[in-house]
Amino acid sequence: MDCCEAILETPAITYKLIFKAAIAIPLWHYLVGILFVCIVLLYNFLEIHFFQDLFTGFRGCPISLTYNPSSEIYHGVVSKCKTLHGRYLVTPWLSSPHLQTSFINFFGRPPVFTYRRQMFHASDGGTFALDWLMHSDVSGVAVHNNHSIDKDDTTPIVVIIPGLTSDSASHYMKHLVFNTAKHGWNVVVSNHRGLGGVSVTTDCFYNAGWTVDLREVLNYLHQQYPAAPLLIVGTSIGANVLVKYLGEDGENVPIAGAVAICSPWDLLIGSRFIARRLVQKFYDRALTIGLQGYAKLHETRYSRLANWEGITKSRSIRDFDTHATCLVGNYETVDTYYRRCSSSSFVGKVSVPLLCISALDDPVCTSEAIPWDECRANKNVVLATTQHGGHLAFFEGITGSSLWWVRAVNEFLEALLSSSFMHVQKQEESVGPHSAEIQSSIDQGPYLNVADGMVAAMGNERTDGAINTTSEEHNDHDSNKIVPVTENKDERKSDIIATDAAKNDGGGAKGSSLVQRTLHQLSRQNNKSIWLLAYIAFISSWPVVGAALGFLFRRKFKKVIPRKKGKAKRPKTNRPIDSSIFCLKIKSLFSMDCCEAILEMPAMTYKLLFKTAIAIPLWHYFLGVLFVCIVLLYNFLEIHFLQDLFTGFPGCPVFLTHNPSSEIYHGVVSKCKTLHGRYLVTPWLSSPHFQTSFIHFFGRPPMFTYRRQMFHASDGGTFALDWLMHSDVSGVATQNNHSIAKDDTTPIAVMIPGLTSDSANPYMKHLVFNTAKHGWNVVVINHRGLGGVSVTSDCFNNGGWTEDVREVVNCLHQEYSAARLFIVGTSIGANVLVKYLGEDGENVPVAGAVAICSPWDLLLYNRALTSGLQGYAKLHETRYSRLANWEGITKSRSIRDFDTHATCLVGNYENADTYYRRCSSSSFIGKVSVPLLCINSLDDPVCSVEAIPWDECRANKNIVLATTQHGGHLAFFEGITGSSLWWVRAVNEFLEALLSSSFMHVQKKKESIGPHSAEIQSSSIDQGPYLNVADEMVAGMGKERTDSAINTTSEEHNEIGIDVDAVRNSEVSADAKGPSPLQRTLYQLSRQNKKSIWLLAYIALISSWPVVGVALGFLFKRKFKRALPGIGRK
Repeated sequence: MDCCEAILETPAITYKLIFKAAIAIPLWHYLVGILFVCIVLLYNFLEIHFFQDLFTGFRGCPISLTYNPSSEIYHGVVSKCKTLHGRYLVTPWLSSPHLQTSFINFFGRPPVFTYRRQMFHASDGGTFALDWLMHSDVSGVAVHNNHSIDKDDTTPIVVIIPGLTSDSASHYMKHLVFNTAKHGWNVVVSNHRGLGGVSVTTDCFYNAGWTVDLREVLNYLHQQYPAAPLLIVGTSIGANVLVKYLGEDGENVPIAGAVAICSPWDLLIGSRFIARRLVQKFYDRALTIGLQGYAKLHETRYSRLANWEGITKSRSIRDFDTHATCLVGNYETVDTYYRRCSSSSFVGKVSVPLLCISALDDPVCTSEAIPWDECRANKNVVLATTQHGGHLAFFEGITGSSLWWVRAVNEFLEALLSSSFMHVQKQEESVGPHSAEIQSSIDQGPYLNVADGMVAAMGNERTDGAINTTSEEHNDHDSNKIVPVTENKDERKSDIIATDAAKNDGGGAKGSSLVQRTLHQLSRQNNKSIWLLAYIAFISSWPVVGAALGFLFRRKFKKVIPRKKGKAKRPKTNRPIDSSIFCLKIKSLFSMDCCEAILEMPAMTYKLLFKTAIAIPLWHYFLGVLFVCIVLLYNFLEIHFLQDLFTGFPGCPVFLTHNPSSEIYHGVVSKCKTLHGRYLVTPWLSSPHFQTSFIHFFGRPPMFTYRRQMFHASDGGTFALDWLMHSDVSGVATQNNHSIAKDDTTPIAVMIPGLTSDSANPYMKHLVFNTAKHGWNVVVINHRGLGGVSVTSDCFNNGGWTEDVREVVNCLHQEYSAARLFIVGTSIGANVLVKYLGEDGENVPVAGAVAICSPWDLLLYNRALTSGLQGYAKLHETRYSRLANWEGITKSRSIRDFDTHATCLVGNYENADTYYRRCSSSSFIGKVSVPLLCINSLDDPVCSVEAIPWDECRANKNIVLATTQHGGHLAFFEGITGSSLWWVRAVNEFLEALLSSSFMHVQKKKESIGPHSAEIQSSSIDQGPYLNVADEMVAGMGKERTDSAINTTSEEHNEIGIDVDAVRNSEVSADAKGPSPLQRTLYQLSRQNKKSIWLLAYIALISSWPVVGVALGFLFKRKFKRALPGIGRK
């Protein structure tokens, strides 16, 4: 019989044979395999794209240009730049953003030249260095004025702003400065305060938003050299400062044009990105070390102004900014500093021709922060992005001796200068407070030892001899006080000699000889060049290494792949394999030392492995594939059932973030047992995606009937207020037919639903019913156009629309002045709530509030829910097709697309990013004056945990933030049956504790309703063209509605538990005790139509897996016995 059939009868022998054959494989084979796996992992970890470039023939990646179609800057300037319309090809041996970024910082191959330094004294007493390189310095043409600039000189001046902890000695700065000067322009580098070897003379330090120094320097240069056009180039953080300055001053800047290279754009997004992945954390740590070195240079001032212990212990940029930048710059929190200083908020106001260059694989400044819409909307901005390039690198050519972005910058500036689109300052500003004197001598303060970009601190106390030595060193160069950028005296002398020789040979343009330049490059970086040379040697010599390895291990290769020469081919025969002979061979292998026998013939080992692998039963492979799929699905859906099982289902603790001196925490939250306990997820919903889907598609909401009142806003808009009184669920009849008396002191809880949600959503019903049971009157503010109410004005709700909440709250406060008002917002409703509280501050008639699962920062809220928004738009197609881009709405594939084509056009926002920034509640949370509890889940699949404003919540004494490890979005199911929501219990407990305390907020200034006035029409439904509402699925009706159509709508409401007739007559039809469990179950199974089938199938699968396991064991009993022959035998 066949060999495989013989082994199929004994599968246990098959596995034993595979195991012994695997042991018999030589060890170096495994080492080669491990090495290959490590190389593949490293290839992906470092994001190397060498093979992608190789397979595409090293064509390079195209330059993507983003601009306004009617932009004159593009058509008149950028269209003439061949570099920006070509392709960028990375240096092949630097085919990784991390290799490029590391190479530019640790080696960089910068040109050799010498700056001329002038000191700038700012109006506040601060001092920093301006390092000049004139065109005459690199051209070799002598001028009569000793290399100074005449007042009437028309040579353009290019001002360059370095990046974080960088100065004029940085490698990429030298590339830019030298090549720009070669193009015939005078170049000046404006070093940041405290860098470039200059001590700090005031308590002001630079940061990512410090535009004061740049403004003063530009105003001074414009006054000193009015005939010379001024151009600016900013790099990294310097680019952020540049764009922020251009946006702040608008048209009133003395700048002809500007370029921003690798700007971080949004510092908040960048801060989260750089701490997200392991490879980014290396950059975070490296930059932090650089900032700590900067702080040590000025330890005397930092130890007095900031938290020195926190600075020394910082492990990230965020930590450093917390303990240093925020304290020195007087920012409340780190997030506040990042928001105020992000240039993305200012790019829309730029009035100067601006070219922005960024790499999509930048490992420091993420592409997520690039403001595509703002750049497309501004006619003065052109954004150029490349697929590769790293951070400030963009090496090109085989040798990697030049930077692509430097060539692009010079070409753009040259085209701009030769065009008629240079910006001209409309209003001439006198220097005034920004005036400063540029001294052509080095300040005699306690200077620092600068080593070509590496800054080492000197002692604070400097002797006269040390100062004089420094002065002499500077004076040794020439009368213009050229500052050498080298490490010690010997190296300084060699640098001066090399520079002088370069000038004699050609004035510095041609430079020194190739040998001298190479020796200089190899020696100037000390030990760093060793690693670089080792890397280059490894990359360039791998073919030789491969040949050597092949020669050394040729005998091993012969054993694995035997030679074919001299061996006759075996004739093909159809003789079947004798299974008895094969079995005898197997027995002989097991009877003798298997490993030693097979080690002598490794080729036979692999053949044996292949044959035994074929002999394994097919259903074994199916089980293996099924297991792998289950593991992948387990991780994909973020299921944590096994983690909970192995820890004994203790639940996850609730983390509370609050101000240490918060009275709200000590007087209210400290009494809430729910917030100080642990949250245990329903075991069969151990996934944030299961929980979020379950609450929306099933939810098990309680059954009751709302009472509807129509609210007419001051702008003509109409929306529904759905009420549930405490008497509706308590069964206690009142004399006023369930209405609220003017002097009623029962607290009123106002609920704000989430995006595309209304009062009929399951999570809202859970919240409303349980809150009413606690003795409160509850009202749900349905968003405009939802809850079965048509839109009566051109105003639609969005993520920042607070007018409706403000009018309703003011009206309720006026109508029921004796009742305390509390607000609970969910999802987008929570964002609207916090924004409203922050806008009005202390002048809100609200005693307390709760925000559940707020998105906080809408820039990070671009996930799901687009289908719901499109359904909402289809309900109001008539208005949306008139006010917005209907074709774009129907083709939207994300929330961002919908907001671009609908929300921004209806709400008059310039673009989606502007809308997100203006409406994000994280910008307003610091101004909240009302006791506010915020609840978020760290595994929320809709609202990112990265958006949670931890620092703002910790800084505000009125806010307590509660976060749990699990919970999903608006779910938090608990208990075996999953019939209750943890966050609903926490909300009710917090509101009860607040109501019984003395920390409720009291409105300081009572406002008359004024423009926010509106009339609540009690007990009546507006007779407008209503829509067909089916609990969650909303379908549009025709414009012309007959009476029968309205009656049909009433019947449909009755089917889902909303009694329209009862709403009209203000009567309650729900039984106080509620339906029986059987009725409730039948109701739940019928209310979602076909959706319940999938839900029941899921529950059946989860609950019946033990029975299925026993059945499978019984069916495959014989198979298991064959695989494990020892079981079932005595």
